[in-house]
Parts: sequence; structure tokens; C-alpha cells
Amino acid sequence: MRMSHLSPDEVDRLQLAAFWIREVFDERGHHIGDALEHDPSFKDGQRPRSGLARALMRRAVTIAAGHLSLNVVPGEGGSYSLESFDEGHRRCYRVRVAELKEGDFRILSSSDSILKIDEDSLFIEEPWVLGYTLDLDNQVENLFAAEVLDHVEGNPGHLTLGSLYMLSGVPPTVPGAFEGTSEDLPWDDELGDEESDLA
Repeated sequence: MRMSHLSPDEVDRLQLAAFWIREVFDERGHHIGDALEHDPSFKDGQRPRSGLARALMRRAVTIAAGHLSLNVVPGEGGSYSLESFDEGHRRCYRVRVAELKEGDFRILSSSDSILKIDEDSLFIEEPWVLGYTLDLDNQVENLFAAEVLDHVEGNPGHLTLGSLYMLSGVPPTVPGAFEGTSEDLPWDDELGDEESDLA
């Protein structure tokens, strides 16, 4: 199976995106813990925390995309992707939470919908993920990009990933690295598909 590789320019774009995503969590990640403290029922399982984290990640990706003039593409059931064009390739990096077990990252998914591409596109279409994990302080611990090679059936299933590009975040070389925003997100807050349940 042939794996795709990112150009240096694409890696630079992703590292810049990672910088702004991490900046948002550095500035606002503590609000997740603050919100959970408001009512004991908010600490019933991981769903409340993961829902707040997903909402903040959406905002972070939106801010990063704005700085880089990239598109954020909404998908089915509340999923969304960061779209980038690179040397004839169109890559949609679907934002997904990851698990880290025994040194390996795994992204759960109960369907292979991420593998569906536009066969009539003028570009080489590739499905990728922008995967992340958070630490106990609700900060971005790991952030990476990886091509999606396959889907493994299971209950739930998971994605087979290609080589990982770890994204520590590289700051821009010009002033004005981060600008907060209070604008509403452009998507419906309702998350309904299997990805939103697993993210």
C-alpha cells in the first residue's frame, strides 16, 4: 500500500496550525475544568468533559484556519476537517480525538466513511486525520497528522493510520501570533454520529 508524504510547505502549515491550536488551549483549556465544577452531574463519566473539549477544539481549529487562510469543512453528524491543497493533492484532515495505548495512537471509528473521496476531483484526494490527546489539565498533549489507510471493523472499529507527523507547533515569524475571538461557531452544536460519540 503506497503511503503519501507531505511536502515541507504542508508540514510548515500544519505546524503553524498546531501553534494556534495549542495557544487556544493554553489560554482557555482551564475553562473546561471550571465548567465541570459547577455541578456534580457534570462529572458523571467522561462525556461532559469530552463534549467541552470537542467544542473548544472546534474553536481552536477555526482560529488556526483563519490565520492560515484554510477552509474548515463541516461533515456528517458534526464532523469537521481542515482542508489544504498541496502540490496537486487535496487533503482533508478530519479532527479526531485519539487514544494512546502502549505507545501507539488509535482513533476509534465505527464506519469507513472517512475513506470516501471524490473520484471526479481534479486533485489527488486523500483522507487524513488531525489527531489529538489532552492531558489531565485539559491541555493539548499530543497533536499529529496521519493519512488514513484503512478501517478495521470492530465494536467499535478503528482507523489504520500511515506514518505520523507529530505537531509540536512552530510560532509564526511575525508579531500578532494569537488573537482571541468570541464569535460563534459556524456549525450546529448538536453532535449526532458515531464519530461525535467517540471523539
